[in-house]
Amino acid sequence: MPFEGFTVTSSRDPSAGDPFAPAASETKPESDDIKRRRLESARRAVDRRLKDERRRKRRARRVRRRVKWTIGGLVFLNLIAFLGLETPSDPLSIWTYIGVDKLEHLIAFIMLAAVLIPLLARWLSPALTLLTVTLFGLVTEITQAYSPGRTPDFADFVADQVGILIGWWIGVWILGKLRAHVAEDDEEAGHQPRRRR
Repeated sequence: MPFEGFTVTSSRDPSAGDPFAPAASETKPESDDIKRRRLESARRAVDRRLKDERRRKRRARRVRRRVKWTIGGLVFLNLIAFLGLETPSDPLSIWTYIGVDKLEHLIAFIMLAAVLIPLLARWLSPALTLLTVTLFGLVTEITQAYSPGRTPDFADFVADQVGILIGWWIGVWILGKLRAHVAEDDEEAGHQPRRRR
């Protein structure tokens, strides 16, 4: 045998499994400063997750509260309108709500809600804007009782509300597009993202 009597010596422990792993004397223990930094980083990450979770819960509670108040407000305004305005002879018939006058109400309030929701989003939430525009529709119908040749009609108020709901949907869609555009601009400029109300 050509290699007989030739021995290889190594400072690594052959029982360790990995012959290329550094020897025990070559590894340095982690300093206290590095450990403290890692611990602080982990704590900050946990705090961020908890803060985000609390923010999501607050936002969900706020949305539920707004939905309840909006539904309650709409029911209240409809009750006032049904009791205070002239009710059609057949309020459940679809033909009561079809006509040129109703179409005018529908288009006018679609445009009003679609414009006001993005315009007033800095000060009013879309739900509050919806209630405000609905109240405006009710007030305009009530004031028609004092205008010669006009009658306060509950069917007109229903047409107003259908237009408001369609305009609300369009306005919220426009508002979402505007906010996404602003967020993209902020990201390109390197600014912090703006908080949504």
